Amino acid sequence: MGSFALGYLLGMTFSDTSIPANGYTMDRSDRDMTSEEWAKICADDDKSKGLITSKKEWKAAYEKYLKESKDSKEESYWNAWDREFKRGAIERLRTEKGTNVLTFNKQPIYPNITQDMQADLIEKGELKVVNLRSIHTTVAIWADENREEAKNPVYQEYIAKVKAELVKDKGNRIVS
Repeated sequence: MGSFALGYLLGMTFSDTSIPANGYTMDRSDRDMTSEEWAKICADDDKSKGLITSKKEWKAAYEKYLKESKDSKEESYWNAWDREFKRGAIERLRTEKGTNVLTFNKQPIYPNITQDMQADLIEKGELKVVNLRSIHTTVAIWADENREEAKNPVYQEYIAKVKAELVKDKGNRIVS
């Protein structure tokens, strides 16, 4: 609640100039100080509290705020994008017959892993979905490269090709 509204509710008047915005009530000796003396006391007090006192500090703090704000908005955007991309991949695996995210040269790497199993592995975080924008396809890689399935020679050839595509285009994205 703003200070005006709070003051209004408490019945304070704002015609009294002895109550500055920070709420400190001056006594008679404070009222006799010059504005320069008062500014110095406030600045010294602000510095001891770690508050910003110069225009340069204000500008630096504002620029930092803008950068952090932009970064957090961008991070929020990509988190939402990742979530929806992953959801879409899982949905396609569950609903579209013939979808497979573990294929190499148009052949399944693991014929015994069904579409539903792939969707389950993605949901559990055992498989990561990869958006290969450069070749307009969605694939998956094992989250743990030490698991038994990841040691398959066909998978090793496949992962080398996927990594090469990831390096080619910065628009490619791994979604965990």
